[in-house]
Amino acid sequence: MHKQVQQTEQASTATLDVKNLRVWYGTAKGPVRAVDDVSFTLEPGKVLGLVGESGCGKSTLGRSLLGLLPEGSATAGNADFNGKNLLKLDKGARRGLLGQELAMIFQEPMTRLNPLMKVGDHFKELLRAHVRRISGAEAHRRTLEALRQVGIPATRVNQYPHQFSGGMRQRIMIALAIVLRPNLIIADEPTTALDVIVEGQILALLRRLKEQVGMSVILVTHNLGIVVDNCDDIAVMYAGRIAEYGPSADVFSNPRHPYTQGLLRSVITAETKSLESIPGSPPDLSKSIRGCLFCGRCPKAMHVCTKRSPPEISVGKERRVACWLEAPDLTAADRQPIERRELEDAV
Repeated sequence: MHKQVQQTEQASTATLDVKNLRVWYGTAKGPVRAVDDVSFTLEPGKVLGLVGESGCGKSTLGRSLLGLLPEGSATAGNADFNGKNLLKLDKGARRGLLGQELAMIFQEPMTRLNPLMKVGDHFKELLRAHVRRISGAEAHRRTLEALRQVGIPATRVNQYPHQFSGGMRQRIMIALAIVLRPNLIIADEPTTALDVIVEGQILALLRRLKEQVGMSVILVTHNLGIVVDNCDDIAVMYAGRIAEYGPSADVFSNPRHPYTQGLLRSVITAETKSLESIPGSPPDLSKSIRGCLFCGRCPKAMHVCTKRSPPEISVGKERRVACWLEAPDLTAADRQPIERRELEDAV
């Protein structure tokens, strides 16, 4: 039989150990499973890249760990963070972790910074909420230290958000995330609205802070181009599931899942001569779908792909792929390529 990934019960030294995470959203059409049976580990001081198209579940996964999902959502599974299951914490216990042990960097910082508050006041409010009996002088010192780490001079602490550029505002968001020295930061598309030069500066800043502070990072992005130089491991998500997982250098040099291959072909580089994309759209997760969720867009679809959902299969050290192409025990009939007309009828 093909070698499926085995979940072990042994103690883990990981900062974050996620097993069988599921997230549902309540909709008029019924529950939508936005994250479906996702498992991964994140070691101290490491960076995990969560990549995939818009709507694949990346941001939902990150927000579920911090308890930032909207009303009407539900979670299941286990997310062990330093001995605590984040999914089972009540609001009070979770609030105690936010900022001090867990933090999030959002995209579009102007929607997160209060335009009526000076930059320094954002830090004072955060510090006073989480550090008991902190003096005004100590809060000011820690504010200036956090801003210095992200390259913002102390002279700008009394300015308002609108007086900063987009890149500088994102630096402020990063400074707010690190001021309490958390163990884990979830960066949700932190460079989406920035030009490529500022994007490079922000990513270099995150790398430097990771090394200086020793924090772990989950980098949520749709841009594979920034992952290989900034992430230790990569989880490629599709329709709420992990399609491929492993060390980023290995995944980039030898992608095994057709979806990962399609994403990499879509990356624009200096050598790009023509634009490529993956045809079609992700499936409607409010509907019951038989077989592989990527089957309808896959150029390598086989008959088995329309019948059964693929398990996660180990394909080497620390790598796994949810694709029937990696299963060695399929019958000849299962491996038979499927005609595009048949595929359209099947899905």
